Amino acid sequence: MTHTCIDVDVWCKWQDLPPVYRIYVDEELLTERDFVWETSRHYITEHIEVYLDPGWHELKIINCNPDRAEFIPNNIVVNGAGAGARFLIN
Repeated sequence: MTHTCIDVDVWCKWQDLPPVYRIYVDEELLTERDFVWETSRHYITEHIEVYLDPGWHELKIINCNPDRAEFIPNNIVVNGAGAGARFLIN
């Protein structure tokens, strides 16, 4: 298994009540958070550290409130290199 650092900017557009989102790598739930920052158009940078086997993996941001918010993952970096939501660990 390889120590893997993943950084991702999680953008959120929301109104009224703060929405909730979940972060998965593959099928493993890593965290569930309320997006509580004051502005309705803002982002935070998530820093994720996991141990992964070699091969393809996928980062997923799941919106728990799709009726009142939109989450957009952006600027995904895996071990210091730009990546997409699907990425390869050698």
